[in-house]
Amino acid sequence: SSIRFWYTLEDDFPALDPLNRGFGGSEITHLIGYFDILLSRHAPRELIFYAGENDINAGATPAEVAARFDVFMEMKTERLGDAPVYFISAKPSFARLDELSVQGEANALIKAEADTRDDLIFVDIAAPMMAGDSPKQLFMSGQLHMSLDGYASWVDTLAPLLSDPDRPKRTGC
Repeated sequence: SSIRFWYTLEDDFPALDPLNRGFGGSEITHLIGYFDILLSRHAPRELIFYAGENDINAGATPAEVAARFDVFMEMKTERLGDAPVYFISAKPSFARLDELSVQGEANALIKAEADTRDDLIFVDIAAPMMAGDSPKQLFMSGQLHMSLDGYASWVDTLAPLLSDPDRPKRTGC
């Protein structure tokens, strides 16, 4: 839902012609199951990936999140070749404050994988969303879904990466 509710995505990144494929409650296993419907048929140049937070909330361990993401990356390589994946870290929120340390462990595992792959870019949105030991007030009333200020924080982090003319690109695009 963090991607689904990104209503300003097209305005925030008009040069990229983004296609929002987010849906509420998604876990990485859902993205694997719907890979061809959500992604393959669109042949994307690059992927902005946000999932894992709901996996953790449903009880998955950091190692399980990383293993699920490995399956996703295998499918991506098989179907979309070297299309780069920008993995957005799990976001801290007041609603899931008790999951912060587990999110951090999962983020660290994905970052370690990104350090070994040319087609995976880890995007830390957690650090800029924190004020010391607590999330910044970037959320709507339920304290899980972001306000426009929360999305602005994501744009501030992603824009330099996605506007870099030397960023990784899918071969042939």
